[in-house]
Amino acid sequence: MLATALAGRGRSSPTSLETPSQSPVRLLAAAAGCPPWSAATTYLAGDCATYGGKTYKAKWWTLNNVPGEQWGPWELRAMTVPETPTPPTPTPTPTPVPCRPDGLQSSVTAVPYCGVYDQNGREILANGLNRRIVGYVTSWHTGAGGTPSYLVNNIPRDKITHVNYAFAAVDTTSAKLALGTGPDNPDTGLTWPNNPAAAMDASLPYKGHFNLLAQYKRKYPGVKIMLSVGGWAGSGGFYTATTNGDGTLNSAGIDTLADSMVAFLRQCTFCDGIDIDYEHPTTNNEAGNPLDFALSKPRQAGLMRNYNVLLERVRTKLDKAAVADKKYYMLTIAGSASAWILRGAENMSGLKYLDYASLMSYDLHGGWNQYVGPNAPLFDDGNDAELRAGNAYQFANIGYLNADWSYRYYHGALQAGRINIGVPYYTRSWKNVTGGTNGLWGTTALVSSTVTCAGVKTCGEGAVGIDNVWHDLDSNGQPVPGGGNPLWHALNLQNAIVPDYLDCAFAWSASRRRSSM
Repeated sequence: MLATALAGRGRSSPTSLETPSQSPVRLLAAAAGCPPWSAATTYLAGDCATYGGKTYKAKWWTLNNVPGEQWGPWELRAMTVPETPTPPTPTPTPTPVPCRPDGLQSSVTAVPYCGVYDQNGREILANGLNRRIVGYVTSWHTGAGGTPSYLVNNIPRDKITHVNYAFAAVDTTSAKLALGTGPDNPDTGLTWPNNPAAAMDASLPYKGHFNLLAQYKRKYPGVKIMLSVGGWAGSGGFYTATTNGDGTLNSAGIDTLADSMVAFLRQCTFCDGIDIDYEHPTTNNEAGNPLDFALSKPRQAGLMRNYNVLLERVRTKLDKAAVADKKYYMLTIAGSASAWILRGAENMSGLKYLDYASLMSYDLHGGWNQYVGPNAPLFDDGNDAELRAGNAYQFANIGYLNADWSYRYYHGALQAGRINIGVPYYTRSWKNVTGGTNGLWGTTALVSSTVTCAGVKTCGEGAVGIDNVWHDLDSNGQPVPGGGNPLWHALNLQNAIVPDYLDCAFAWSASRRRSSM
């Protein structure tokens, strides 16, 4: 529109002689197109005119000023032909890295991705499966003292692609990876002489679960075995290893922790990588285990920022080791799916260094407050009592305590193939529920718990006794009102099945009442 208006007034474009990138032919044509100077024409700054065989440009508004006058409004424009500009050097197209998954980043070159990933960057999975099935084997289910037993030989080997061994911890003093020690520790010390399926391989320098995992890896090499670090009870060391008491970066601590992870993997012949289960690196107040609050609260301002540094540093050190060892080491996380925790996550820039993230899309409702809702809902139904109490639905009517919301949150930074949805095989329950529909979205009274509510009366009345058959105890030896049950127990209740453990549970409850008298 501007060029059209100028031409209509009999003026050439004011920039026709000023653009150095114009071709010589175009420049000469523009100069030749400058009209002869006229004493009756008003010229504006940038207008051109020819006079005495020369071309001039007006420096400001002028009328009846002859071009060529000293100190006048005209400046001489030389009729020189500029050099042909050198075209810019094209940016080279980066050479694709063989087998590297789309979006996975590393500052290390020549990382041996192939073998773990195919040429298209898709993870090669065991048992012909095309989706990851990741299962946790917990160190504490040893059967000792009559407690439940779940050993490596119980893993459904044909239905799983990854085994996460839970948990190693982070030492709060040394900032190094910490595993059990001594003959009775389940990691490397225990044996099961009365269980032929869990016999030890005497040629290995360790016993316990690690001995069984090493045997398992020989039989099923395609199933990847990851060491999970942290967990609800073992995350305290992450706070001190990554963050100083004033919230600043503990760079030396991160290096120490990352180096200890690399050293462990190089010694662990059956391990494929590290799974970081840090609960929780968030600046949101009082998230994580209340027993860790003395460590987490002073450091809150830097927790998430330093967590991203941790992921980058571990990735770099693992990749350097992978190049030297010609063996790829995986890095994954168990990431919170709760928006209450994620609102303090702020910047999840460290996700790009992960092979994948497994979302903790469970424990989205539970006895830590009084609102009764599903433990692991797939979607929001618009009636979440906890969200309504916090006026959360006023923001585009979006419910954010469900697997669908958490997947979409992570998908902003990760490809779908690098996100796993967590599925719990347990339930949560409350007692003395009022309101709701058959209890759903109802509420309970508020109680306190040293484990889940730091001794403050903010917990809901989670079920105990028969409806808390795991019988978790707090630091005072009292039942944790968490209402935690294996899934089969909930199905029994739903179908009115009275199982044989009912009498045992009532007997246990009665014995506890007698012991407390």
